[in-house]
Parts: sequence; C-alpha cells; structure tokens
Amino acid sequence: MNSLRQIAIAVAAGLIALPLPAQNRPAGESFKPRIAVGLSFSPEWQPNAARDPGFIPSFGLTVEGQFSRHSGIELGIFDRPQTVTFMSIFPDNPNNGRKPTLHYASLRLSYKFWSDIVNFTAGMNWDISPDKVWHGALFNNRFGFCFSVSKDFRLCKGLILEPAFHVNPVIVKWSDDKFTGDGTFIGLDIKVKYRF
Repeated sequence: MNSLRQIAIAVAAGLIALPLPAQNRPAGESFKPRIAVGLSFSPEWQPNAARDPGFIPSFGLTVEGQFSRHSGIELGIFDRPQTVTFMSIFPDNPNNGRKPTLHYASLRLSYKFWSDIVNFTAGMNWDISPDKVWHGALFNNRFGFCFSVSKDFRLCKGLILEPAFHVNPVIVKWSDDKFTGDGTFIGLDIKVKYRF
C-alpha cells in the first residue's frame, strides 16, 4: 500500500513539473485559432440519484476550438452507462430486482476559458437513451449543466494531457411524459488530446 502511495505521489509530482502549454507567448505575438481533438475517460458517481449511485465509467470524444488566447468552445460526445434496478408496482413481476444497464449518449457543449494556471468550462449536457428499460419509456432524456476545472500538461509537440474535475447537475429528466430532476454527476476526467 505504501509503495502504491509513493508511486502516485511520484506521478503527480512529475505531472506538475511538466511545462505548461504554449500559451505563454510574447504579448506582441498574434494568436492563431487552433483545434484540438481528444479522447477522454471520465469515472463518475451520482451520490444523490434516485437510482443506483454506483461507479459510472464514461468514455468520450471531444473537439475544442480555441478562437482567442483565452476563449473558445468544447464539444463532446460520451457513452455514459448506468445500472438501474427494475422495480414494478406489481410484486410478482419476474423482472423485479433485475439490474439492466442503460447506455446514454451524452452530448456536451461548453464555453471554455484557458489560462496559464487552470482552464474552466461551463455549458450544457444532454443525455439521450433509446433503451426501453427505465419506466418502459422509449426515450429517457436528461438535460443539465456541466462545469469543469482542468489543467493542460504538454507531453510532447501537440500532444497534451488534461486532467479535470467536473460537476453535472441534472435539471430535467423526462420519461413517459414525466418531468423530474435526476441528481448530480461528480467525476474526474483524464483526457489526452492532440492540438493542431
């Protein structure tokens, strides 16, 4: 256990020592817009959900457009699986207690602010699931906001590691013509992206 802790500390220290991305340019140098494409792994939890709040291993693809030295947008699409416990109002239903997994397509659109210290994003999140499992609905749509704080670490030319912490409160969930809230997602992001 101590050796694992030492390895984690060494990795964290190494990441902190990596140089910052090329945002520290001379003041007189003009900024050229740039695009970055990334792959992201986002372990999440939903502690206040009405359903099973367990670990949610989300994977996704992101595209960033940085249009000025500090501002741009970020688009993302994620596979966000969730295990649910099926319970019917009929106690003799053979599906009671079954735990199917819903797969949501999580679409995200955010404004992104870059700085030499940390980056911030604020935007919208829309989850769509065609699985006919939860409440017997054809679609189980969720809408909310997504906020994150991250930091860029350059690994080599163009290749960047961007760890982040995000919060995604679900404001509205509609299923079977019912509108409800659906808790808050809290998670970490480990993104590797290539900046063109």
